[in-house]
Amino acid sequence: DAVTGSYTFTLVDQLDHPAGSDSSIPSSDLEQLTIDLSGTLKVTDKDGDWLVSDAGSLVIRVEDDVPVQTSTVVSGQVHEDALTGQSTGNQAGESGKVVSASGFVTGLFTIGADESAVYSLQSITLPDTLTSQGSQLTTSVVGDTLTAVRVSDGQTVFTLQVDAVTGSYTFTLVDQLDHP
Repeated sequence: DAVTGSYTFTLVDQLDHPAGSDSSIPSSDLEQLTIDLSGTLKVTDKDGDWLVSDAGSLVIRVEDDVPVQTSTVVSGQVHEDALTGQSTGNQAGESGKVVSASGFVTGLFTIGADESAVYSLQSITLPDTLTSQGSQLTTSVVGDTLTAVRVSDGQTVFTLQVDAVTGSYTFTLVDQLDHP
């Protein structure tokens, strides 16, 4: 304001911040974009003397908006007895028995101002209690698919595929898991 010197800064759309690198610390706690608007300020006195403000005298910090996990739970169900070629308990002909579950992971997160989410997978370490034929499982990710294999023979036990754009997923059980 020319008379009072008050100012208003209004953020109308998102700004690009450097990507956060430590997922255990919210990026918003680390990523503040600093905008130095000091050179835009000019003061003029009654007889026309003027001065432009020094660098660092009017600074706006914009905190980054980061994805947040919601309380939504996404779940599906598959049936081992729908697996073909199992030596015991094969009931593949039973109605309603499936080896794939599909849905969307989009409800698990709110994206906020930094629009257009991209969904991807990363390899994880599965709990020691999750085994197949007595063998531990290990995971790897290639493209849009996470694959869990038995350590003992390299046999695929299940896959999880996630579409980067739509957030749709398909979990496919390929071989049996050990149940207590």
